Amino acid sequence: MTKALSVFVTVGTTRFDMLIQAISDPAFHISLIDLGVQALCVQAGVSPWPGDPVLPLSTTVVHNGRALAIQVVDYLPSLTESYDSADLVICHAGAGTIFEVLRHPRRPRVITVPNPTLMHGHQSELAGAMEAEGYLFSATTSTVCQTALRVLGDIVTLQHSPGREAVSAPKELPPPPRGVLAQIFFEELAHIPQ
Repeated sequence: MTKALSVFVTVGTTRFDMLIQAISDPAFHISLIDLGVQALCVQAGVSPWPGDPVLPLSTTVVHNGRALAIQVVDYLPSLTESYDSADLVICHAGAGTIFEVLRHPRRPRVITVPNPTLMHGHQSELAGAMEAEGYLFSATTSTVCQTALRVLGDIVTLQHSPGREAVSAPKELPPPPRGVLAQIFFEELAHIPQ
């Protein structure tokens, strides 16, 4: 039996309407259902959910007798519980969020989406470097849904063929540097608002 899958999306504290618009596409929701995803949780910050500006929002999409529960909130006190249950995390490409997800013990697959409205392209640089090293996938707002479906498809294939090597398996992040100052730096980095 295939395990029910869960996707978590976070935009952090910076407005990222283009990402919310992309993942709110009903065709994407149908494709998620077809892959066995049963839960989509979205932390939208100040970005509005198309068609329903009042958050929190809880809805269910049904397709071919299967359901996708969609929960959209503005902010969560902690993202840890969401990482605990997610098979895939789609997030903005802020350093704090990236390292927090990559260091999470569950190690969900990660797709970062740099916010093109931010100055200097620093998110694109970080996302590109982390993808080149094999820690995560990077996408744009126009490719994030396609990338998510590819990664989730790989997870489903692995459920049916456990010995197969995963295309989307992330490389494990090395342990953080030792020492008091380095430890404080990495702990604080994970809590910097993006």
